[in-house]
Amino acid sequence: MIRQRLTITGPQISAILGLERLIQATGLILVCPRCLEDGDASLDTDNTPGQAEFKIDCGCRERRIAARDLVVAMDADGDLAVQAEAMLAPLSLSLRCPDRRCIRHPLEIEQTPDHTILRCRCAKTTLRLLPSLVH
Repeated sequence: MIRQRLTITGPQISAILGLERLIQATGLILVCPRCLEDGDASLDTDNTPGQAEFKIDCGCRERRIAARDLVVAMDADGDLAVQAEAMLAPLSLSLRCPDRRCIRHPLEIEQTPDHTILRCRCAKTTLRLLPSLVH
């Protein structure tokens, strides 16, 4: 199978790096929805410091960004959670709960005046994230 090759943009990698903090804290995962439908939710992110190029690969796509194009991570806050799906959709990536009962379903996002609430269908993950601070 020939995999489509995509270039990760600066804003997309900034979002991914910000989401990485959220992922590590909560156990959520990034998946390729297309590969997930084919039964494989894994991503190949075997990257090491000093590489010229970083990758996020799956069965159907190769995603690349040059190390020199890496930018500062976005804040892992409610605003990022709300924007994540739209920012990651062109890369065919989605933030999901890894539980087998809800991995195939997007997270539910509810915005209130004070918080952004992320909730998965199995109810193992409910997060209340503050919106971005304005200085």
